[in-house]
Amino acid sequence: SKILTVSNAKPSTAYYLIRHGEHEPQAEGAFGYKKFVELLIFNNVKVNALDLIKGTDVPADCDLLIIAGPQEEISTAELEKVDRYLSQGGRLFFLANASTKPGPERLLAKWGVELGNNLVFDAQNTAEGQLILFENYGSHPIVQPLSKNKLVIYQSPSRSVSAYPGSNGQADSAKVTDLFSTGPGGVAYTDFHKGVPYATPNDRRGVIPVAVAAEKGGLRTVKLER
Repeated sequence: SKILTVSNAKPSTAYYLIRHGEHEPQAEGAFGYKKFVELLIFNNVKVNALDLIKGTDVPADCDLLIIAGPQEEISTAELEKVDRYLSQGGRLFFLANASTKPGPERLLAKWGVELGNNLVFDAQNTAEGQLILFENYGSHPIVQPLSKNKLVIYQSPSRSVSAYPGSNGQADSAKVTDLFSTGPGGVAYTDFHKGVPYATPNDRRGVIPVAVAAEKGGLRTVKLER
């Protein structure tokens, strides 16, 4: 951390969206993101809270905007501010869970990403409880160190996320790359009774991505001001 501070006098700045039931950035435990925030600080990244409800835009010094599992609705006005930030070359780390309200799907769709209204399970790669083991990595450079070192991601059942069919390769569309996926036995359930998933003919099956990267750098709709 000290080496990073000396070699890079100006730290990066991340903003953490609040007031929508996001995972608490200072709380410990299974639902708190304190360890994640501490990891950012350790890597010379300042972390500030951001309230877009008050009418402010995403600050000019924002190098990364974090939206961590919101459970309450994000207004259209707020999503427009986020979209404006992205169109200036900003970076977004967005996480969704089963409790995330509809709304962000429209923003993600604009960037070529389809967020499924489901929960993904992989019975062949499940640890104690419902923790799923992900080690099926994509080709994006950011996950290559994980793949090279044969590291495993442990995660609760997730929503599926993937490129909209036919969006990759279109002129001025975002490039969407899978980061990690289930094994071939993955199932994206859409029907639940008292928390128990029930199979339906519409359930997606097979290798199902649960994390992607979407990039539009260098295209005419991204101004790259940031």
